[in-house]
Amino acid sequence: MISKQIIKKLGSLKLAVVLISVISCVLIAATLVEAKYSTEMAVNLIYGSWWFSSLLFLLSLNVISSALVRYPWRRSQYGFLMTHSGIVIILVGAIVGLLGGREGYITLSENGAAVDSLTTGREVLQIGRSGEKSYLRVPLNLDRIKKSTAPIRISSESILPPETLQASIVSRYAHTEDRTVVSQGESGFNPALEISIRPPSADEVDDIREWMVSNDPERQILQMGPLFIRLMKAETEERLQTLLNPPAVSETGGLGKLNFKVEGVPFELNVHQWLGKEMKSEDGKITIALKEYFADFRMAEEEGKPVSASDQPNNPAIRYEVSWGGEAEPKTAVGFAFADYPDLAMMHVEGAGEKAVEVLYDFDRSMMDVGIFAENSVVFLIAGPGEQLHYVARRPGEERHSGPVELGKILPLEGWKMNPGLSVVQYLQNAEVRQVVTPIPLEEDSGFSRPALELQLTGGGHSTNVVIQWNRPFEVMAGADPENRVPVTLLYTDERIPLGFKVQLLKFNMPTFEGTQMPASYESLIRVTDQETGEALERKVWMNHPMSYGGYRISQSGYSQGMGAARSTLQLLADPGSWLKWLGSILLMLGITVMYFWNPDKKKSSEANSNKETDQTTA
Repeated sequence: MISKQIIKKLGSLKLAVVLISVISCVLIAATLVEAKYSTEMAVNLIYGSWWFSSLLFLLSLNVISSALVRYPWRRSQYGFLMTHSGIVIILVGAIVGLLGGREGYITLSENGAAVDSLTTGREVLQIGRSGEKSYLRVPLNLDRIKKSTAPIRISSESILPPETLQASIVSRYAHTEDRTVVSQGESGFNPALEISIRPPSADEVDDIREWMVSNDPERQILQMGPLFIRLMKAETEERLQTLLNPPAVSETGGLGKLNFKVEGVPFELNVHQWLGKEMKSEDGKITIALKEYFADFRMAEEEGKPVSASDQPNNPAIRYEVSWGGEAEPKTAVGFAFADYPDLAMMHVEGAGEKAVEVLYDFDRSMMDVGIFAENSVVFLIAGPGEQLHYVARRPGEERHSGPVELGKILPLEGWKMNPGLSVVQYLQNAEVRQVVTPIPLEEDSGFSRPALELQLTGGGHSTNVVIQWNRPFEVMAGADPENRVPVTLLYTDERIPLGFKVQLLKFNMPTFEGTQMPASYESLIRVTDQETGEALERKVWMNHPMSYGGYRISQSGYSQGMGAARSTLQLLADPGSWLKWLGSILLMLGITVMYFWNPDKKKSSEANSNKETDQTTA
C-alpha cells in the first residue's frame, strides 16, 4: 500500500508540471549563458552539473511512475506505454551522454602539425615526476575553491609518496601578471640598472621605469621606438676603455671571433675573415672550418634544422667543424657556438673525449655600427668596474659621445631631436632577479586573461606557498632527504583527452556570397590518421556537414585568420547515449501513432453495441 502511494505521488501530473517547468527555466538560462559567454561555461555550470542530471533522473522517475500507476495495462494503453517508454529511454540516453560523453575542441593551422587530443575547457592541475609521461590529473571545482576558507588538499598518493610532496589549493586568481623583483645579492658581479625614461615634452605623463640586467640576455637591450638602450659590464679598466672607444667595424668585420682549444692548442679566428673557409695549423694536423653564421639562431619546428629568424644579431651562433689526428687516428668535432650562451654545449666528438675541444664565441656587442644599432639611435650604459657608471651615445650619421653617469640625473642628450629623458635611478653591482606572480584586476572586455593557482606545498618538514600561472610548468625539488630529492612538475591547464587518432588541417576555404565579403561557409579539408594502424583518410568538413570517426562526430565550429595562416576550430563530440536517444525517439513516434490511430477498446465497444441492436431487432 505504501509503495503504491509513493509511486502515485512520483507519477502525479503536478510533479510532472513542476519538473518540466524547472527544466525549461534551466534550459533558458543555459542558452543565455552560452550566448553571452561560451559553450564551455554553460557545460561546466549547468549541463555537466550533478543537479541537472538529478532533474533529468527525477523526470524519468515521474514518467515511469505515471505508467506504473496504470498497471495492469489494457490494450488501449499500449500507445501510452510506448510513448512514456520512449521518453524514459531518451532521458536515460541524455544522462548517459552527460556522464560518459566527451566533448571538446581542437584548433588546427593550415599545413601545421597534427593534433591527437582535444581540449574540453575544464581546468585541471597535473602533478607528476619531471620527465615521465605518467601524471596525476586533478579536476578543479572552481565553485568549491571560491567558497572555501581553508586550503583544499589534493590526494596525490597514487603518484607521489606523502612524505615527498603534498599539495593544497589555497586560491584561484582570474588574472595575474609577472613582475620583476631585483635585489642586491651577496657576491659576484652581475650589474643591474633601474632606468627612468621621461621625455622633457611629456610633463603630464609618468616616467617609464625598467630594470636592465647584464647577465640576462632578455634584459640586456631595451627598445623604445627608434632608440636602443643596452647595458654592458666592464670588470676591468682595460675593458672599460675598450667599450668607451671600440674598434671600427672595418677592423673586426662585425661578426666577432671564435677561440678554440684543440687538445690544449689555442687558436683565434676572426669570423668575418674565416667564415666559409678552412684554417690549418702550421704543421697541417689541425683543420678548423667555420661553416655557417646565424645572426638570430632558432630551430625550425617543422624542418627540425637551424635557421636565422632575422638578420639582426639577437642570438649569434656559428656552426663549425674541427678535424685532427691524421689518417691513422682521425678525430672530429662538429657543433655550434653561441655568443650569448657560452655554457650551452652543442658538440659531437668522435675519436676523442668530450673535453678535447673547447670553443668560446666572443661577439663584441659594444660596436654601435653593427646590425640593428647601425640604423638607429643607441645608448650604451656601462657598469663597472666597481661603482663606476658611463654611457656612450650615438645617432645615425653622427659621432658618438660619452661620459660618466650620475644617479638620478638625466643623460646630456639635449641635441637629440627625440630626447628620451633617460636617467639611471638605481645601480646594483650583484643583482638577483626573481619573477613574482601578482594578482591584478581583470579589465572588462579585455579579451585576455592569465589565471593562476596559489598552492601550498608541503614536504621535507617545510611548507611554502607558490603561484603557478596558466599553461606554465612549475618545477620543484621534493623529498624529505636532501640528497634524494626528485623533480616534480605541476601544470595548471586545460583538460586534454587523447583521441586515439591524429587530425591535420590540409586546406581551409571560406567562400563568400557573390559580390560581398560575407562568408557563405567555412570548409576544412582534414586528414585523419589512426595512431595504431597508420591508416589515413581525407574528408571535407563544413557547416552542418560533420564526419564521424573513432566514435567522435567532427564538426566545423569556427575559424581565425592571422599571421598569414588560417586556423580552423573543430568540435569533437562522443556521445555514448546517442543510440538510446534515437531508439527513444522512434518509440515515442510509434507510441503517438498508436495512440491516435489504434483504439481496440473503442472497436470492441462498437461491436458490442452492434450486437445489442441486432438482438433487440430479432426480439
